[in-house]
Amino acid sequence: MIFSKSQSMDIELKNQAIYSSLVDRLWRSVGVRLLTEFLDSLRTGQKFRFGPLVVSDFGVELTRRGILSKGSAQFCKWDELLTGTADGAFHIGHKDDEKLAAGLSYLDVNNVHILQGAMSILWKSGGERLSSILNS
Repeated sequence: MIFSKSQSMDIELKNQAIYSSLVDRLWRSVGVRLLTEFLDSLRTGQKFRFGPLVVSDFGVELTRRGILSKGSAQFCKWDELLTGTADGAFHIGHKDDEKLAAGLSYLDVNNVHILQGAMSILWKSGGERLSSILNS
């Protein structure tokens, strides 16, 4: 699904090569701008919600899963996290506590790809702040 403030459009493709080409072109035309705006806003102290996550420039708040956990949230720095993809979702979890985790559906949570891309760049370049990738 592609959308703006005023309209949305569903695109269904069965050909993998066409899908990959479309995604690549969309990323180059829109994704870079969205990523830059996201990082600039984080740099000024703004926080963003991606499904159950609250994202700041220094890390994310993850909610503890489990029957006895009462949904307590804990702040985790970027270097304390692991990520992966499975079942149509981007998964983020704490390296040392498997109950601190969240799954963000690519279909249901807006701009998950932007967060995933930013985290990937940060881990490759290093740094404590997500917005630091603007300087690399």
